[in-house]
Amino acid sequence: MGKSETEKEVNQKRIEIEKRIERKIETEIKKAQYQVKREIKRELKRLKQIIK
Repeated sequence: MGKSETEKEVNQKRIEIEKRIERKIETEIKKAQYQVKREIKRELKRLKQIIK
């Protein structure tokens, strides 16, 4: 029985780590999206100035 308890603990830790990694990835994606939006806005402003 001791081994199955250890397996449960290992699986639980693995799940926790996977969730943590998923959250980090989601955070990085959001940061990248925000940065891209800012760059696009900046480029649009620049292009509008050129057009005027």
